[in-house]
Amino acid sequence: MKISLRFTFATVVTTLTLFTSLSVFIIYYIGSSRSLLLLTESLTNEVSKGIIEKTRLFFDSAEMANSQLEFLIHNGVLNLHDDQKLMDTAAEWISTNTGFTSVDIALPSGDKFKAERMPDNSISKRSYVRDENSVRMSWQHSNPAYNDDPKFQNTIKNLATGYDARTRPWWATAMKNGKTSWTDMYVSALRKQFVYSCVTPVYDSERKLLAISYIDMNVVTLSEFLATLNILQNGKAFILNEKGQVIAVPIKDDSDLNQLVRTNSVNKENPYDLYPLDQLPDINIRKSIEIYLINQAIGKGASFIEFTSSDSKQYVCRMTEFMNINHNKFTIGILIPKDDIMASINKIRRYIIAGIAFLTLVTLGIGFAISKAISRSLTALSVEVEKIGKLELGSDVIVNTRLFEVHRISEAVVNMRNGLRSFKKYVPADLVVYLNEQRKEAVLEGERQKLTIFFSDIADFTSISEKLSAERLVENLGIYFEGLSSVINDHKGTLDKYIGDCVMAFWGAPVPNDNHAIQACSTALACEAFLADLHNRWTVSGQPVFDTRIGLHTGEVIVGNIGSPDRMNYTVIGDNVNLASRLEGLNKYYGTHIILSESCLAQTCDQFAVRKLDVVAVKGKSTAILIYELLGPVGGVEQRLIDFAMRYELGLDLYLNRQWSDAAKVFMETHKLKNGRDASSTILLKRCEEYLAVPPGEDWNGVYTMRSK
Repeated sequence: MKISLRFTFATVVTTLTLFTSLSVFIIYYIGSSRSLLLLTESLTNEVSKGIIEKTRLFFDSAEMANSQLEFLIHNGVLNLHDDQKLMDTAAEWISTNTGFTSVDIALPSGDKFKAERMPDNSISKRSYVRDENSVRMSWQHSNPAYNDDPKFQNTIKNLATGYDARTRPWWATAMKNGKTSWTDMYVSALRKQFVYSCVTPVYDSERKLLAISYIDMNVVTLSEFLATLNILQNGKAFILNEKGQVIAVPIKDDSDLNQLVRTNSVNKENPYDLYPLDQLPDINIRKSIEIYLINQAIGKGASFIEFTSSDSKQYVCRMTEFMNINHNKFTIGILIPKDDIMASINKIRRYIIAGIAFLTLVTLGIGFAISKAISRSLTALSVEVEKIGKLELGSDVIVNTRLFEVHRISEAVVNMRNGLRSFKKYVPADLVVYLNEQRKEAVLEGERQKLTIFFSDIADFTSISEKLSAERLVENLGIYFEGLSSVINDHKGTLDKYIGDCVMAFWGAPVPNDNHAIQACSTALACEAFLADLHNRWTVSGQPVFDTRIGLHTGEVIVGNIGSPDRMNYTVIGDNVNLASRLEGLNKYYGTHIILSESCLAQTCDQFAVRKLDVVAVKGKSTAILIYELLGPVGGVEQRLIDFAMRYELGLDLYLNRQWSDAAKVFMETHKLKNGRDASSTILLKRCEEYLAVPPGEDWNGVYTMRSK
């Protein structure tokens, strides 16, 4: 398909305009998005601070109340022998603190006096008094309806079965710590609420225990506070305790407690408990916590999380840790839909897109007008370029023009034409550039150097070529060769030639390079990465893919300008070049992609992970060499592949030591590890079975002689 210069120029101008406009738009969009995310971070940080302050104030109120009770008891203001006064004092404390569910005062005798908040939020008083023979439990209800409820009646029990405060876990906590302490959170058996208990032992001046006061805090109060927060349009906050349990989400009243507490049908004494993480009703809060815990487990420690929910909506979540009661770690999460953050940007984006469309139409007209001014001169110039493209360098035509840029192109074409008269003898292209820069003419010459040789070939190329049209085959080969050539050039290699579907290259000349083996191995791995990407693209489009095999060998060769005075090639020749080509062919036999020789591996300074494959004498050679499969850079290969290679090499060592039975067991194991897809294991296993059936002579040295390329 041919297009006119006018259309091309206009298209280029339009494309550049679009590119510039879209670049500005993208920069604006990303910058604005980032700014809004930073503002969101700042917002969530301030909200988190407010929640932390509220949470600490919530727990501090219990410690402050216990401190006041301690003062009253220690100084004798509160008479410990006045049972009614003790219950009345507890009732006063709970009536003035909505977060308190109960206030208890226990004595060293085991007696306890308390006030507690009932299911209807009324306050009832209760006492446990022990005498010589029994324990009397007495109720005083502010709501008379409880007087007839069997669950809240006065009882008398014997000393063995009756209540004894000294046997309770909170008593043990207070006596152990000897100061204000907090118990672990527990769910109330009376109603759907869960509490923390603040316990304070009270001593006289001689450190004799006078009493223990403890206060239960209703954590649901924190959930009711979270419901009052306005975080953008649909944001919400939640709180995790030190065990990773969600202890607070936005709820307005007890009817919403099902978001936080579930019914526990197994434990009759404690009929309610918190949801485990995998059953949390709010799936977005659940996913935020799961990602946060995974980040912590892998050491990532990211506190600002972004994710997409099951309904394809995007969310951001800020997690903030802080130390709370008993130095336990609490975590506050602020969860916000990304649409809430990006709403203003999306509106502006629509206006920008409309502006870009208008600007594109204007620049398209301008592009056509400008292109007309230069098309005539370039048409004549293109004729000369076509001749140069065909290496028809006898013309001396100069295209004259008043356009400065086109005039410079004309001069460049003349210079290129003159330069190519000498440089057209040279291949590869980088040597032509080199000679052009040095302004010297090529002559026949060569020298012996130790280089690393690279050969690649496409597996089953003949069958692939039969499936494609000539045009498609040439196009795909162009993409393939361009990609491999680019990788080779990027790794300082010298691209020698294309031989059909084969690529030949080498490292270490013409520019000396002590790391030529390392760069050759890196090139082979980079070629695999390029081919993997190409494989994915062609698979999606339904095209046959190119499976490439690579051989690498390091050895002494003759390198230089080889050929005749009129047509020469900068290349390498010698026995080691042929060996590198044979190594490439061994991939087909062993089912591998990259094989390198022992001499190549020795030059890599242990920078690559390999698998020792076999000891072979390639076709046409009597000398045996060790060959290896290149797996990847050290530290960049999966451990399972390393383990597999080590297991395979153990089998190879047993094989070479004539321990074929043990070697067969190992190769059977590696065969299964790769689900029967490791040709090398299959080959060595078959050899072991053959040698076990018909052992070779005593002069057998493990070398396998290849009978084909």
